[in-house]
Amino acid sequence: MSKAANATLEPGMKMPREKAEEEVNAYLSFKGMRPKRRIEKKEYINAIIDCVEDGTASIDPETKVIKHKLIHSAGGISEFVYIPRLNQGKIANRLRMSSSTDGNTAVACYIAELTGNNVTVVGLLDTEDNVIAQAVAMLFM
Repeated sequence: MSKAANATLEPGMKMPREKAEEEVNAYLSFKGMRPKRRIEKKEYINAIIDCVEDGTASIDPETKVIKHKLIHSAGGISEFVYIPRLNQGKIANRLRMSSSTDGNTAVACYIAELTGNNVTVVGLLDTEDNVIAQAVAMLFM
């Protein structure tokens, strides 16, 4: 793979808005997200496009993994890596193990499952990092 093709794999690299939109749309297509659902999730999709554009996040063009460079580390973790697909059985188990049933806890459980972190680490996210994490999680809810 050429260095230019590899350039979009790592967070921290800014790119034109149109290229960020292309990458996010390719990710959504990989997920199988239908047009109507994209309209419903437009706010979250735009937040992810903003992050890809400004270099806070990147999407691997082959695996569709989202890498999110945290503004402030959370529990010693400086980057969240979000898997592109989520098994409902796994998230159901994580939600059952949760001690709370409010909406914030549900979103935190999704973030934890998508990143392979525990809910405690998700709870340590800076508010700006949490906005990005929630945007990714909301695509699965």
